[in-house]
Amino acid sequence: MSGSRDVVPRSVRQQDDQRRCGPDGAMCGQGHRNQETDRPHSLRHPCITAALDAGVSWRSILPPHSRRRGRRPPTPRTSSSHQQPCRRHDTTPRARLVGIGVSRLEVKVSRAANEQEIRTVEAAYDEAWRLGDLDALIQHMTSDVVLVNPRGAVACGLAEVRRELGGFLSGEAAGSTHHSVIERVAFVTDDVAIVDGEATVTDVGDGDDRLEIVHGFTDVLVRTGGRWLIAHVRAYPHHPV
Repeated sequence: MSGSRDVVPRSVRQQDDQRRCGPDGAMCGQGHRNQETDRPHSLRHPCITAALDAGVSWRSILPPHSRRRGRRPPTPRTSSSHQQPCRRHDTTPRARLVGIGVSRLEVKVSRAANEQEIRTVEAAYDEAWRLGDLDALIQHMTSDVVLVNPRGAVACGLAEVRRELGGFLSGEAAGSTHHSVIERVAFVTDDVAIVDGEATVTDVGDGDDRLEIVHGFTDVLVRTGGRWLIAHVRAYPHHPV
């Protein structure tokens, strides 16, 4: 405690008074009798009695924190860094709720960035289709990709998918375009996403009988090596326009 005068604890003063004045405070070691029985025991000493007899209030003699019975001295203040627990180690319910809120915000931000990457992959797929670049199409797929076309034919693995798409793009779909409209992106886990949308394939067919095909699709993409790749393509029965 700061101050020019050291304060002796009350229990120590009482023991000292009892030793010098006796258990009842009636007689001190020098033979002085204390008649002020209504005063606090710490003041029942002949050295203080003279001042009290001269009219000095015993309340003005006691330290400020001892003027009221049962009041303890003020606790030394600590630095502000110790008054409040570190937020990282704060385990109060409010702190836990704040932590949960921050975690959810981080997840939302992370998934928003991943969704943008997935949309970029789908756009790159459309561009590779427009250019007729089969190698660029394949590089957006996993090695065990599964492709189900609108007619229900299934191709498993890159070799079969390359053969299926290669025959279609070099035949009736030569010079066609593929445009995808993504309706929703749902994350199964942080590394697996399901994309639902609608695709429009234009200029399909031979000669003057060119068709525009519109069909729904569902793609399953997985994140592998930091990249999102198409692992499953399911195109639903088409509707010629």
